[in-house]
Amino acid sequence: DFNQFVQRNPQVLSDRKFDQHTRFQVRGRLGESTEVNAIFDDSNEREEDEKILLNLRGNKYEAALGRIDLNLEGTRFLLNNKKGLGLFFQRNWDHLKAAFLLSRSEGIEEREQFFGRGLQREYVLKKSPVVAGSESITLDGIKLNRGSEFSIYYEGGSIQLEHKLLPVESTSNLIVEYESSRDGSSYKNRVFGSRLSYDFNKNRKVGLSLLMEKDQIDEAMMRTVDAKPHQLNLYGLDLKWSDFYGLDLDMEFVYSRDKQDIASHTLPVLSGTALDIAAKYKKLAHKLVFQKERIDPRFRSIGKNKFIAFIRIYQNPSCNFL
Repeated sequence: DFNQFVQRNPQVLSDRKFDQHTRFQVRGRLGESTEVNAIFDDSNEREEDEKILLNLRGNKYEAALGRIDLNLEGTRFLLNNKKGLGLFFQRNWDHLKAAFLLSRSEGIEEREQFFGRGLQREYVLKKSPVVAGSESITLDGIKLNRGSEFSIYYEGGSIQLEHKLLPVESTSNLIVEYESSRDGSSYKNRVFGSRLSYDFNKNRKVGLSLLMEKDQIDEAMMRTVDAKPHQLNLYGLDLKWSDFYGLDLDMEFVYSRDKQDIASHTLPVLSGTALDIAAKYKKLAHKLVFQKERIDPRFRSIGKNKFIAFIRIYQNPSCNFL
């Protein structure tokens, strides 16, 4: 009958649409020293990370704009498996290198369709948490308003219709479009970072890094989620010093300061450190190796809070201290 036909083909009522895609790609050179690679593709055939990207590379600089991997070369404890929609710029001089990045979090676009369930108010989404404010909900083609017609639980990924909309007939279509979080946080956030490194020569260099990740405060969302908006600051120092009177030193030290609640300040500030140091001294037939890794349980990193011990292996040492 007609009801069964609508349930099997719900698009005939309120989900009619046409698919249209745009693809744009340019590769070439600007002048003699700058390479250009630009990609824009809103179809589903390309990998997510390649849908929008502009990359410029020259002899003394590199720039990237779009969905980029957030990474600072030469560091381990600062950024881990973090992606975002942002800008990266790096400038090289003879011995000095400066890098800057700026990005915002970006969710994954989702679309789900439900049939009416009579007096049932709650509908559970497949993906969670939901990025706050990203939802768009229509019932039989009519857009619903948050607060007056529905409420949403961002962390759990569920919506509840208000009583005045009930009952919802089984032939009705509830379309939910939203963004699921890439990094497990319901809050939209920004990442700011900078790094300076100086190469004395090919065997000796030192680097200083500063990063901040800050959640956007959303009063309406704070009433529906248990998590609090936070701000994480990271300060890093790394050193590689080789062939110094037989001593090789490789070290990274990072201090983190996590303000767990920047809205109401009800949670304590967590501070922690991470240290990875390896020293090797060789003289004549003797070799001395020292290795130390210590990560404070309260240490926080952008994109990762737990680390697996990193083991260096030195062959045939005469003496080891681990």
